[in-house]
Amino acid sequence: MGGAEFATVSWARRQPYVGLALDFGAEPIGIDIERLSGPEWHRVNRVSLSPAELALVDASPAAAAATSAALWTSKEAILKAARTGLGADPLALDLADSVLLPGAVVSAFGRRWRIETSWPDADAAMTVAFATG
Repeated sequence: MGGAEFATVSWARRQPYVGLALDFGAEPIGIDIERLSGPEWHRVNRVSLSPAELALVDASPAAAAATSAALWTSKEAILKAARTGLGADPLALDLADSVLLPGAVVSAFGRRWRIETSWPDADAAMTVAFATG
């Protein structure tokens, strides 16, 4: 495995998925998975999204759950990678300008994070966040 002595690991689960993210360069990495039909997004959004992010969700009612899931999984993946978890306020991460861009890079917690969101099926979002540079 490239001679690395250490690896960083992050994992997430949401039935029927389990996600595992590994970095053998020992850089911070985080992953999160969420069902679009899972949580009551309006409640999650109220405590975790900035006004700009809420506007992004509201701009496309047909895609509101997918946008909410992409925002939440991106935030959760960054918070896991930064080793803060929900000890940090999700509102501190405003991803409205970047979350829907493939391979977006955002600055938070003194690092730059690349976020990649994928859709394992029509009802799930999965995001991996990893430190860059």
